[in-house]
Amino acid sequence: MTAPLTLGDILAALSGKPLPTQAKAKAAPAKKAPPPILPMDKQFAMSKTGYINWTATAFIIQTTVQICGCCGHEQEFVSGQFYRLENGQAHAAWLRHEGYGIEEPEDLPIEYVSTDPVTVRACPSCRWAHREFETALCNCHKQLSLSL
Repeated sequence: MTAPLTLGDILAALSGKPLPTQAKAKAAPAKKAPPPILPMDKQFAMSKTGYINWTATAFIIQTTVQICGCCGHEQEFVSGQFYRLENGQAHAAWLRHEGYGIEEPEDLPIEYVSTDPVTVRACPSCRWAHREFETALCNCHKQLSLSL
């Protein structure tokens, strides 16, 4: 079916010029299929690492020794808990706090990793010693001010 003639087409025909041919409609490019919707854990992995498939291989407990600069007391504590995931294609490992998407995380072997010791200015034990010292100083000051 041809398109109706416009006034410009009729005037062009009367002047002896050939009618312009109508351009053929170009075929619309094929639409790309939208990417499949991935589960949340795979979307997170893709956005953080560029890879989708990660396999959980261990549960890692990170420990740190804290050394008190006030009393010298040493105390070991858990400073982090992570899942170690590995990707064979990337030859990489990824430590992640979150456990979603990991099947049976309680069955993973537990590994302990120690970090370098950390020196702190005071520890919880020193907290009470400082408070008693402050109380004694405060009471001493009150006694001195009353005797004047």
